[in-house]
Amino acid sequence: MAVPTFIFVEAFKPLLPYGLGFAAGAMIWMVFSELMPDALEETSSNLVAIVTTISIITMIVAFQVLIR
Repeated sequence: MAVPTFIFVEAFKPLLPYGLGFAAGAMIWMVFSELMPDALEETSSNLVAIVTTISIITMIVAFQVLIR
C-alpha cells in the first residue's frame, strides 16, 4: 500500500496547502462549537481565551513551517 499512497500524494502535492487549510478550519470549528462551551463552564473566560489564542497561533505557525 505504500507505493500507491506515495504516487497519490505526489500527484496531489500542489493541493496539499488547501487540504491543510481545510483541516485547520475544521479543527478551529470543532474547538469553538464543541469544546469551548464545556471549557467556559469549567473555568474562567479569560483563561479560556488565552489558551485558545495561544493554541490557534501555534497551529498556524506549525502549518506555515510544514508547508515550506
